[in-house]
Amino acid sequence: MRKDVSDNRQAIIQAAKTLISREGIKVSMRAIAREAQVGVATVTRHYPQKTDIFTALVYDALEQIRELIDTQLAQFPAAPGDIWQATIHGLINLQLPAVAQEVMPELAKIFTKEDMNQMVSELEDAYRPFLKAAAEHGLCSPHLQPFTFHLGIIMLSRPLPRPADKMFGAELDDIVEIFIAGLKQWDADEV
Repeated sequence: MRKDVSDNRQAIIQAAKTLISREGIKVSMRAIAREAQVGVATVTRHYPQKTDIFTALVYDALEQIRELIDTQLAQFPAAPGDIWQATIHGLINLQLPAVAQEVMPELAKIFTKEDMNQMVSELEDAYRPFLKAAAEHGLCSPHLQPFTFHLGIIMLSRPLPRPADKMFGAELDDIVEIFIAGLKQWDADEV
């Protein structure tokens, strides 16, 4: 793919992510084009339907998860506890629910069960080596399933309503630390 084409696609995805997290899925293709600083024709050439943008957003989020985990996993042996904690904070800071909670209901209408299973499988494959390394260092149960872990990340990533988001930032950090400590203690065989 040519660099300008790739840059346009990335600009469109970033614009859609920004606008959808702020305004919801009713945002127009024209608004996305304006935010991306490209023409509407460029947006519709890459993404003929709005659901094509939604699908691209989901796979962009999956790629962000993969990149973060791959980067952190390479450093894991040097400081497992610190990397485990930093990765969990990094995953939460991606703030994926701001967009996902908007687009997933729409995609659920058009995705087949096989499409959904494929997406879940790719997500689990992204998490699996990270969770395996963490379990080997006693940071989580070897029985912790990737999708269960992902749901925890999603729950911790959900934005609080304003002004609570500003008022309770420190408490949110404490809740993340409680989650991390709990993962170390929890074992599916004991539940």
